[in-house]
Amino acid sequence: MTGQAPDTAAKNTYTQGFLAGLERTFAENVAPYALALVKDEVGVTYHKAMDLTDLRSSSFTVAENDQAAWQTGFRDGRRAGADKKKEPLAAKPASLAE
Repeated sequence: MTGQAPDTAAKNTYTQGFLAGLERTFAENVAPYALALVKDEVGVTYHKAMDLTDLRSSSFTVAENDQAAWQTGFRDGRRAGADKKKEPLAAKPASLAE
């Protein structure tokens, strides 16, 4: 670890696990509803005109061999939002009832 306290590195490792858990849950829940996206020429032209080539990526330090922090984050990420009840489908209006 360079430049960061061990607590920060452990938090970063936990965060990586948490995000991996969220990503897995999202992929499992979205896969049956996947859509095909098509690039629109106007959007492609606008994106190229933004000239985003000089963006810099950031880096961070993680705790080496801290599987417990990563696994805890992953588990928490998988459970995120699980306590929220899903809204029931709206009832059909009487005029549409069969």
